[in-house]
Amino acid sequence: MIASVLDANAALQPARVSVGRSLVHHGQHHRRVLNKKDGKAFNTWMPSALNDLDLCPQILGSVGPIDPELWVLRFDALDSHGEVGKPLGLFFNFSLHTNARGTLLWSADYPGVVAARVRAALGDQVVTVFTPGACADINPTLYGDAWQSLADNISEQTLDAAKRARPLPEPVVINARRRQISVPRRDPDSQPTEAIGRLNWGGEGGRSDVFTPQLDQVRAMPKLLSVPVNALHIGPFALATNPGELFVEHGLQIKADSPFPHTVVAELTNDLIMYQPTRRGFALQGYETLVGPNRVSIEGIEMIVHTARELLNELWQDTYS
Repeated sequence: MIASVLDANAALQPARVSVGRSLVHHGQHHRRVLNKKDGKAFNTWMPSALNDLDLCPQILGSVGPIDPELWVLRFDALDSHGEVGKPLGLFFNFSLHTNARGTLLWSADYPGVVAARVRAALGDQVVTVFTPGACADINPTLYGDAWQSLADNISEQTLDAAKRARPLPEPVVINARRRQISVPRRDPDSQPTEAIGRLNWGGEGGRSDVFTPQLDQVRAMPKLLSVPVNALHIGPFALATNPGELFVEHGLQIKADSPFPHTVVAELTNDLIMYQPTRRGFALQGYETLVGPNRVSIEGIEMIVHTARELLNELWQDTYS
């Protein structure tokens, strides 16, 4: 890693940074739906449960939103006269699980297709970096053989945003902050007794053989977990990180509360503390709220989200106040 940092430092060169965005409404959905019978959530990948008219006589739609924003930062080389040359790199952020490929094989999924299309369009010298937004409860609608259609659409939207990207106003100030915080883990005894069984996983009950042992695993974890939270900005474009899989509702709230004109969230950054539902998400139950898939209490989750908002505000104060 040290060698990589030294190599990157040696390769520094002047560049122009531009920001662009596309709104993508095709190919993703909120993966938690509301069962009228018990007033709780089921996940959309559970057809045996959802199609059981005794278990789920009526589904009352999705329980939450999606985040359609696909953000792009484009980095272009500058010559000695300040003229724009070849593109050097492309950063993009989108709030969608990277599991559309759907096989047991390792796959770069749609970000890999985007990177290939970017190189084909802008040159082999372009390095593409992807961060997933807050997408713990957002899944693709196109899987298996149809996944390529999803990847093609996201690639087109990324390239379109890159072509429309506008330069950031000069001077471009860059700053970052990091905070390590201690958050309370989930209390396994807080899980409702019916939470596993009601999911009817695969038509064979809630798979207690899988999830019951995880109660003991989480119980053996320290009561306080140390997690990193970061925030940075490149001019008016800001990024806040999250150390696990964050519900989209939390991500949208971070964006809404950010003082920066453009803000994204990068989840699964520097740690893996699993799913982070909202208070309503916990009340509605569902897979993401089971102990094991979830390891941090709602109080801890809200501490992480609050810290991200706090760091963004501190960066804004440092630069623009």
